[in-house]
Amino acid sequence: MEGMLPRAPETVPFTLPLGRLSTTDDERVATVYRILVEDDARSRSELIARGLEPGQVDAALGTLHWRELIDASDAEHLTVAPPELTVSAYAAALEHMARSARLTVHDLAARYHRARGTLGAVASGVVQPLEGPEEVDQVVLRLESSIRSSLLVLVAGEQRIGKVADGTHRVVPAVNDNAEPVERRAVVESSSLGAPGVYEELRRRQALGYDIRLATGLPFNLLVADRTMAVIDTTNTRADAAGSLFIRDPVLITALVELMERLHATGMPLPVNDAATVGPLETRDRLILTLLASGATDASIARQIRASQRTVERRIKALMERLGVTTRFQAGVQAARMGLF
Repeated sequence: MEGMLPRAPETVPFTLPLGRLSTTDDERVATVYRILVEDDARSRSELIARGLEPGQVDAALGTLHWRELIDASDAEHLTVAPPELTVSAYAAALEHMARSARLTVHDLAARYHRARGTLGAVASGVVQPLEGPEEVDQVVLRLESSIRSSLLVLVAGEQRIGKVADGTHRVVPAVNDNAEPVERRAVVESSSLGAPGVYEELRRRQALGYDIRLATGLPFNLLVADRTMAVIDTTNTRADAAGSLFIRDPVLITALVELMERLHATGMPLPVNDAATVGPLETRDRLILTLLASGATDASIARQIRASQRTVERRIKALMERLGVTTRFQAGVQAARMGLF
């Protein structure tokens, strides 16, 4: 902040960056400094003799000493260094403090709102590192609770998919409080389907209206809330969640949404099975074809359908012959074209 010094006789007024607690306090500090710079006063007692109140003198000398504009270690033998040195140094210190404050404001804001569960109030432009899996989980759950219009999710690893299977993650309603539809889309790493309870939970959410696709090679876990806030969760590759981020930056959010939409568009849907019209074998074949198209291994498919790997290999061969294809990938593509999922 800047404080104006009083006009000195026959001089041009100048501005000194003093900072202040209040306008009056700053004026008193500026007055004392002007006297010390322009006159011969070199002690506390001389300043008081000029009519200044002792308390005001003591406060001003303390402030000027702290700002390193004078040396007031001995109040009766004050030292005033050349202003071109001290004022310049003080101005540089203020500029450094301002830069540091600007650099930390987003971090402080994010910490403030995380502590109070008000992440939606964080200013746009924030990219905040998350410290460990527990903090990632806390932020993810808060974002899920804040959703009003859109939920976009990538599930890349077993830690996160395990939380889906055990019901840790909230089921976002199909409509919000204003009876408006809520977009709910997810892309799940196909190799994760071998984990216990995962397929059943995904089918349950699919029945509730979630648009779920399977893909392979997902880079990280991701949750985008209302297309304005996001969490990148790296626990699929780092147990300590290093590199995980809370994001409220429009440019990065746009990029993450585009990534999500591309993966969702090219992913394979979960098979839609109607127990009244589809027999057990066809139901299993649909699941096998879906997993094939999403890049799942034979071992992963075997775990999911609860069969031996040899049984899966035989069934895949039979399905390829039925579809008239020569590769596993072609089997998945042909099945999708024929509407077999």
